[in-house]
Amino acid sequence: MLAVDDNATSRRVLSEMMAGWGMEVTLADSGLAAREILDRAEREGRPFPLLLADAQMPQMDGFALIRLINRSPALTPPTIVMLTSPGRPGDAAACREVGAATHLASQ
Repeated sequence: MLAVDDNATSRRVLSEMMAGWGMEVTLADSGLAAREILDRAEREGRPFPLLLADAQMPQMDGFALIRLINRSPALTPPTIVMLTSPGRPGDAAACREVGAATHLASQ
């Protein structure tokens, strides 16, 4: 899986948690870095089956990243889980709109 979050502590926690579940985890610190990793994985014939993306990142947030993936016919679309903040109105609808399989509210 590919986990995308601009916060180093969050990336470490996600990585440790997913590795504990037996998942192979690749980390990206931005939407742009994630896109480059996705492109490289596709070229190597190893597309990511799962993408976990932070909804709130500078420059390219999780929603913009997913829209970019959706417009990229060369990419095998991963199942997408969006990390959102609790209490942000509209996040659930925005996740559905961009095609995220689900969203998780994290604190």
